[in-house]
Amino acid sequence: MSGVILFLFVIVIVIMLSMLFVPRNKVIGLRCSWSMYSDDVWKNTNVAAGYIIPLCCCSAAANILSGNIGIYSFSFALVVSSILAIAYAYLVYRVKIADDFAKKPFFGNRFVDVLLIAAAVVSVLLSLWLFSFQSAAFEHVGNKLIATHFNEKNQADGFMKASAFFAFFEKVQQWGVVACVLFSFTTVWFTKSVFGGAMSKLVVAFASAGMSSLACVSYYTGIVLSVLQANSAKAGKPTLDLFSAPAVYYLILFGVVSSVLIPVLLYIKAYANCRRYLSEYKS
Repeated sequence: MSGVILFLFVIVIVIMLSMLFVPRNKVIGLRCSWSMYSDDVWKNTNVAAGYIIPLCCCSAAANILSGNIGIYSFSFALVVSSILAIAYAYLVYRVKIADDFAKKPFFGNRFVDVLLIAAAVVSVLLSLWLFSFQSAAFEHVGNKLIATHFNEKNQADGFMKASAFFAFFEKVQQWGVVACVLFSFTTVWFTKSVFGGAMSKLVVAFASAGMSSLACVSYYTGIVLSVLQANSAKAGKPTLDLFSAPAVYYLILFGVVSSVLIPVLLYIKAYANCRRYLSEYKS
């Protein structure tokens, strides 16, 4: 099942990344009345969405290894970031029809760059702290046998040594972070001038890598804590409860970062630069 879901994920990401390159058409891309208004609006909105939506999904991609809750979290990131892409298309359309290229936006590029750098630094520091927090949480468990797999009724049906379980999740998170960083720095260079020049692209890539990594690590922190909590029951069969404190707080953090913080900040960056982009666009 995970293999099928992973295959579908790859297909979805490939289709979305193609938005970086396809001209205005009626088949593929962010197609609404606002984005279809002109070639320059189409290019701006589709390049921005073609980078941001896959980035949000990339931060949730490793979640499919954790069963249905992972699939739901991935779907949530996809849907919310797509809705925000439509809202962004409307804002760019409004700038276009007003020929409002010279007017300064509410926030300048420099201010947004500082905001993105701050978000990146905070995200990196939080991610490192979460790794340390997970390790400390497992030190109290030792290396005893714990329930690590749960059926559709959230009852334990698989067991592993605590050290082996943590080592597995640690690798999953590390590969997730590597994927987020590589995607952020590689793909941003295909966004042309939507986010600005080379320095602005570097800031966007740094912020994207930090925030998407934080989303990945915070999700698995919630999973790890819920598993430890299930095994803390003194009597009865271990039962998983993903929505009990404190695990749910980290799952909420994942949702906020992957589905709100990443797309909102990056769309703000694109919008801060959209007037310059529309005025300089060449078909």
